[in-house]
Amino acid sequence: MGLEKTLTKEWSRFDGDYEKSMQDIKLHDGRVIFKCWPNAGAFSCFSNNDQPDILYADIAFVRLTHDKNW
Repeated sequence: MGLEKTLTKEWSRFDGDYEKSMQDIKLHDGRVIFKCWPNAGAFSCFSNNDQPDILYADIAFVRLTHDKNW
């Protein structure tokens, strides 16, 4: 991880640097996947157990999840 950043609930471009927090991700194909956790080159999805891990290369934007339970 590089310089300290503060992730917000607004979309920001994903540059491969991440914070260990529950996030929503927007893929390059436009799909949005909610409640994902970054780890070791991929995001794990907690809103859909059938969703395979999503590689960083597939992610265009990230934001803190809007789920009020997180």
